[in-house]
Amino acid sequence: VVNALSDHCEVEVARGQQLYRQEFARGVPTTDVEIVGECDPDDTGTTISFLPDAEIFEELDLSRDTLRQRLRETAFLTRALRIRFVDERSGEWSEEFHYEGGIRDFVKHVNAEKDPIHPSIAYFEVEDEQGRGSVEIALQWNAKYTTDTVYSCANNINTIEGGSHR
Repeated sequence: VVNALSDHCEVEVARGQQLYRQEFARGVPTTDVEIVGECDPDDTGTTISFLPDAEIFEELDLSRDTLRQRLRETAFLTRALRIRFVDERSGEWSEEFHYEGGIRDFVKHVNAEKDPIHPSIAYFEVEDEQGRGSVEIALQWNAKYTTDTVYSCANNINTIEGGSHR
């Protein structure tokens, strides 16, 4: 989606000791996939650089806080994924998101200042026998006197108003 909504998008992929690059304009390739260098065999990952398309968006100044929140959620929801967010609009600012424990780490993050009643986080993961889907649940009670706090997500998207994605 980022590619389709960008005036310019550049994608670099490190895989199999090679660094590949391809560039796009408004979702259309402007270059072929090129090998642009070598990398360490343990280095894998994707780097995406983009400029939002002014013909699509009225406001081009993307909120750093909104992007940080979404990238943090994605890192929590995809256990062990490492995301490095670099904002080059005014100098270079960066932040990295990486959570080996996935949603368990999210529960720990949410409860950090809420006085957990028990030290361990209850965690369940189940995949259906046909491999069509899975569910992860992590919970921990705390001493904070408020209504229940429930976060639900489907396909790595926070379902703020409930529901599911099909």
